[in-house]
Amino acid sequence: MPNLLPIALLICLLEVSSAAILILNPSFESSDMSAWNRTAITGIRPWGRGSASAQDGSWYVFTVDEASISQSFSSILGAEVTAFTFWVDRPTTANMFIELSYQDGSSSGRVSINGGTAPGWGLYDALSLVEPTKQLTGLSIIKTGTGTARLDNFQLVAVPETSTVALCIPGLGLLLRRKRLIGSRGVVSSPVPHHPAYGSVQGGSNQTRASGP
Repeated sequence: MPNLLPIALLICLLEVSSAAILILNPSFESSDMSAWNRTAITGIRPWGRGSASAQDGSWYVFTVDEASISQSFSSILGAEVTAFTFWVDRPTTANMFIELSYQDGSSSGRVSINGGTAPGWGLYDALSLVEPTKQLTGLSIIKTGTGTARLDNFQLVAVPETSTVALCIPGLGLLLRRKRLIGSRGVVSSPVPHHPAYGSVQGGSNQTRASGP
């Protein structure tokens, strides 16, 4: 019988990690920016990639005009989001906002992030803005005013559905218990047949030894 424990363990690990990565190109290290929608509100220059003193890796995005940058992703229940952060370098002459989108067509509206940001790289924690009972589907960052604003290192982490993990863990426990039980009993051999004329037959199917006169 094949050992199913490694297979079951792999399936559980895949389930636990399947929802961990929600944002594509989160630190803008890839030149393929197709996952991000960038729009100029005023002026002609939307968010673009820059490489001077990135917070994470070698690249970030910046804008000197009024502009928005957004990304949509597979829906995830807000209650399952365990971390939602990004890094901001906001000039004092600019106003910045975040807006979250949900599957039912509603949104958080524009929420000012001025209070949690300042010139120089600073971490902004947006987890408290997520509605736990709604399916989160996207985010948007809006910059108005003047000066150069920069963004980097988005992290949006979620756990899989509780029911999936709840089924996975007991299943692993049963497999481990079965493996220990079989190991403690060892291999059970069949009783040696006895023939009245030849006595006990010993050995495998190809070897016999008869006892008698």
